[in-house]
Parts: sequence; structure tokens; C-alpha cells
Amino acid sequence: MNWIKCSDKMPEIGHDKEFPFTSKQLLLSDGEHVYWGEYENEPDIWEGFIDNDGDSFGDIGIDITHWMLMPPPPKD
Repeated sequence: MNWIKCSDKMPEIGHDKEFPFTSKQLLLSDGEHVYWGEYENEPDIWEGFIDNDGDSFGDIGIDITHWMLMPPPPKD
């Protein structure tokens, strides 16, 4: 898996009927640190990356520039 620039492509949404405007869990980066959360895009309302509490990374001054899908869990 490779990092994807937000300027090139944004994550897909709509995988969950209960939360149709959010992506799956993602690894996120501002180019310096790695976080995890989701991408949310509700047309005409809001678009951005959120943490697991539903808080916007942008609201706390973190500019997400790259994302990637979560890797699969380890297998024993």
C-alpha cells in the first residue's frame, strides 16, 4: 500500500448504510505525523477528515495531505 495525495484522489465514501457519507478507517498524514480516522463528505454540508470522536483534524490545525487504506490485521 502506498500513500495517496489528497490533491490526487480522495477516499471513497458510502461503504456503510448507517454512515453513507464517511469512508472506511484510514491512515492519515500531514507529512510529518501519522494519524487514523475517516474522510467525511456530506454534499452541501461539510467535507474533511475526522478522528474517531467525530472531530475535524482541520479544526485543531492539522492539515491532512495524504491518506492510505488501513493494512490488514496480522495473521498467526
